[in-house]
Amino acid sequence: MYYDITTPDMAYDWIYDTLQIKQGRFIEDFILKCNKDIDSFCEMYKKQIQKINIEKLEIVAFHVTSNKDRCVSIRKNGIRNLQWVLSNETEMRYLLAENGILFYIDQQKMCANSQEYDIGYAKYKGKNHATDTAENLEWIAHKIYYDYQINAFFFCEDISKYSTVCKMPEFLYTLSNLSDDAQKVADQWIEDRKPYVIKYKANFKDFAYYTFYDNEMDYQYDEINNYKFLKKILILRAIDGMNGELADDVFAYMKPETYIPPEDILEITSAEEWRINVLKYFGKA
Repeated sequence: MYYDITTPDMAYDWIYDTLQIKQGRFIEDFILKCNKDIDSFCEMYKKQIQKINIEKLEIVAFHVTSNKDRCVSIRKNGIRNLQWVLSNETEMRYLLAENGILFYIDQQKMCANSQEYDIGYAKYKGKNHATDTAENLEWIAHKIYYDYQINAFFFCEDISKYSTVCKMPEFLYTLSNLSDDAQKVADQWIEDRKPYVIKYKANFKDFAYYTFYDNEMDYQYDEINNYKFLKKILILRAIDGMNGELADDVFAYMKPETYIPPEDILEITSAEEWRINVLKYFGKA
């Protein structure tokens, strides 16, 4: 069974199935016997928790995007990172090119209306910029060479409120601050694209360590200890999820090299349909 906390019902099913809790016993065990203490609860279900194989656990996340081909290209190519999107025959690359904006990822160069820009991240990182252009170029470089992985959610109460993801990719918003031509691209994208939610599965090893841990040393220590900490986090998030007590946004960061193949896509839904389906659990739909 997939680890899925995208809705309270999904989280409920995972907790009951994985821990083999008898129907109706959760309240007695977690609230009355354990006083909502996650360590006591994990001790109570120690045998079941030890059986969770993190290396084989398939975890569900979802990515919010927008396009005008009803996700045909995503069904064909899967979900890719930003560097791939800017380097291949994609909707975003074509629109940028039509407006005179080209990226040369390996050369760390960007051309915008015949003007060439150096977008090497090391050139700008941590510098005090004398111009707005230099500051904007740092953010562009940051997105392309540092924050270019697939970004997703394990849970989001209202996706319409998070950043620009339901209107346009965050990268286009970052780029739009550079010039009027770049702003034109963002405006065109919003005008004739519709937002979608792509729900997919991935293995634990496909996620960046900072999805679950504060630092890499904690991850390495937990790996040695049969992922005791991670199992507790997964259970706690599932409990919070089934009770409607998760944070508004629970993020999932894939490793930079990870791509989601078409066969691992579980569901493609319009963003508005997804939003309504989640908000109904909170009496907000």
